[in-house]
Amino acid sequence: MWLALEEEKKLSEKAVIDAEEYERKRIAADLHDNIGAYASAIRADVEKITDNGFEKSNASLQNLQQHSQEIINSLRDTIWVLNKENITITGIGDRIKNYISKLRPTYNTIQFHISEEINTDVRVSSQNALNIFRIVQEALHNALKHSNASNISIYISSNETFLIKISDDGKGIQNMNTADGNGLRNMQARAKEIDMQLSVTSKINEGTVLLLENTTIN
Repeated sequence: MWLALEEEKKLSEKAVIDAEEYERKRIAADLHDNIGAYASAIRADVEKITDNGFEKSNASLQNLQQHSQEIINSLRDTIWVLNKENITITGIGDRIKNYISKLRPTYNTIQFHISEEINTDVRVSSQNALNIFRIVQEALHNALKHSNASNISIYISSNETFLIKISDDGKGIQNMNTADGNGLRNMQARAKEIDMQLSVTSKINEGTVLLLENTTIN
């Protein structure tokens, strides 16, 4: 009996250690994917400025400023989830609103519309919350960069199911086979990791709709 309890204790301790190691690796991967990419871009910008001089490097200087800000934002996002064991759907919604408020001054010709219907404010793990937020970021980035939309809408619902819908009234995706180049593959991988379904529908000159949903997110 004593041996069995001791073995169970060891297995439980190992499970905790394995879970912590898994979380560390996921956070490290997220930092690598985001900060690593921007750090490489900053290095390229610095090399251009060094080669061309400041007077001929206005675009590179602007890129340098933008990429530096993106690194700061990425670190803030990571700290946001590291400071909490789990995060409510309302908390995720608030983070998305905060992100959009920072986009508005740059994209002042685009109207952002945000609506929520949260009757069941469930809690999700911090890493799942970060993946959800990253998917939303990528979807918004794609809409801003590629859609030529005048309106972008974000709808967050947590009732019997949890879902986020991001839609725009832009030109639509000409060829869905090229959507992977716009980050769809990465978003699909994140959705699969947190056991959510991600779908994208698009019509030429009628816009694009991205739907992220699941009935049992945790």
